[in-house]
Amino acid sequence: MLLPVCRSPCAGPGTRFCVLALLFVAYLLLGATLFSHIEGPVEKERAADLRRLRAQFLRDHPCVSACRLAALSA
Repeated sequence: MLLPVCRSPCAGPGTRFCVLALLFVAYLLLGATLFSHIEGPVEKERAADLRRLRAQFLRDHPCVSACRLAALSA
């Protein structure tokens, strides 16, 4: 005796693709959030160090303007 195959209209290939695409996007967002949470404090510390070194360089070398230094380092 064969059982009838029940195919739901909401389980088509397009629906499966959308579900998988949403899962993939959620996976990417979770990874980005974790990476930002782990690396965020280190990045902020490095940016503060860079601003401090830039200010110190400009104090030690008054012949260099902030605009020229920004143009050179950009």
